[in-house]
Amino acid sequence: MHRTAATTPFQPNDRVNWQHESNRPDAAMVYGYGMGLPIPARVVKLGAKRVQIELKTKPPYVRDSWWESQLKWVDASTLSPRALPCAAFNEPMQHVHEGFVLTGWKHPHGRSQVFPNGTWYAAVAGYTCGAPCATEEQAVRDALHCLLTGGYRTSLLSSIAVREHWIATGQDKNGVGAAELPELKERLATVEMAFPPRTEPAA
Repeated sequence: MHRTAATTPFQPNDRVNWQHESNRPDAAMVYGYGMGLPIPARVVKLGAKRVQIELKTKPPYVRDSWWESQLKWVDASTLSPRALPCAAFNEPMQHVHEGFVLTGWKHPHGRSQVFPNGTWYAAVAGYTCGAPCATEEQAVRDALHCLLTGGYRTSLLSSIAVREHWIATGQDKNGVGAAELPELKERLATVEMAFPPRTEPAA
């Protein structure tokens, strides 16, 4: 197997991000990502000096266009490992981080003018949280963000507080809130064990 001149940890079929800066005004549309943002790719093979990657591109300004494969030789220093899945490569829309399964959940109301491909939400171990997303891929990314930045934990705390209020004020119809509390508290304990809340230092 050929290796690049510089030592690289990559192997063929590895998921990677390509850090690409372009002066082309339509580059963001071609690759489907913002200017300067890492572009999802897949390692094809290692050359003597560079790494060949596969990119998925779309022609700009074309409605309902299909992703097309493009091979490109790049410097290994512009690549970094990619954990999150990419829909353009038909990768399963699921990611596991620290034992938490991250997916997207599609709202059953169907399409809307704002979200023509359906309204998606982040799902952490099957629990939905976060803001509405336009795609399943974006929802999976949002799920990781919610897990790592406290959005998932905050949503659980809010849900627990609401159900405890129902019970305390006699508004828990048919005992639904009481039935849901144990699972919510178990989820909270699990996430706080994996990601302990930060304590602010005393002034």
